[in-house]
Amino acid sequence: MTKQLTGKRGDTPLHSASRAGKIAEIKEIFSRTNDEDLKKLLIEQNQSGEIALYVAAEYCYVDVVVEMLKYYDIVSASLFGTCAEVLKALQKAVPELSMTVDLSNTTALHTAATQGYNEVVNFLLALNGSLTKIAKNTGKTALHSAARNGHFDVVKSILVKDQSTATQTDKKGQTALHMAAKGQNIELVEC
Repeated sequence: MTKQLTGKRGDTPLHSASRAGKIAEIKEIFSRTNDEDLKKLLIEQNQSGEIALYVAAEYCYVDVVVEMLKYYDIVSASLFGTCAEVLKALQKAVPELSMTVDLSNTTALHTAATQGYNEVVNFLLALNGSLTKIAKNTGKTALHSAARNGHFDVVKSILVKDQSTATQTDKKGQTALHMAAKGQNIELVEC
C-alpha cells in the first residue's frame, strides 16, 4: 500500500470520504486495498484520535456506517454514535454493544445522558432497562450525569424507566438531586 496523504486534521482519504459521506469513494478505497492494509486503515486515527468509522457515525451517515461495519470485527466496532439511526445500525451489527463499557465503566447510556441525547437514551433504555443501574467507577449513574448537566428530558426518561435510580448514591454519597443542585439546575431540583 502506498503512503496515504492526510489533510489538516491528519485525516486519511478514508477519514475524508467518511466525513463527507461519500460512500462510492469509500467502496473504491476498500476495493483497492488489500486485507492486511485494510485492517490497519480501519483503525488508523487522525490527530484527534478518531477512526473513520467514528467520523461517519458523528455525522450520522448511516449508509456509510453500515458499509464500513462489514469490514470491522466486533472489538473494533465497539463505539457509540450520538445519532440514533447510527446507533441502531451499530446495535444491529453488534447486538451486545449497548452493554459494553470502557475502562471507567462508562456505557453508551452514560455518554448519551451526559450529552443530552434523549432519543438515544430512549433507544438504549428500550433495549435494556437495567442499563440505568450501571454506575461508573465513581459510582455515578447516567441519571447523575444527566442531572448534573441539566438535561431535563433525559432525567425524565431515565426515571420513567426506573424510579429507584433517583436514590442511588455515588462514592461520595451523592444522589442525582445533589448533582442537579451542583449544576445549578433549578428546574430539576424543583421537580
